[in-house]
Amino acid sequence: MGAAWEITTVVLRLWVFGLIVVSIISISDFVFRRPHSFALLLRRLAVGIIWPLALVSSAGRRALMGKFRGIA
Repeated sequence: MGAAWEITTVVLRLWVFGLIVVSIISISDFVFRRPHSFALLLRRLAVGIIWPLALVSSAGRRALMGKFRGIA
């Protein structure tokens, strides 16, 4: 098993990658999709910050995939 800093580095890199992806999708939806609101942009960016917490539960994973696909 790797050292704690190695595991932490991998986890943080995955989190930052997810944050970047969610942020890009949120900003592009805000710019190009109509109608849109600033409150919706802030809510989506907040999801980008806490998205790893949603991976813990099945309902959270379903909500994340639904938001990403535009279903939910």
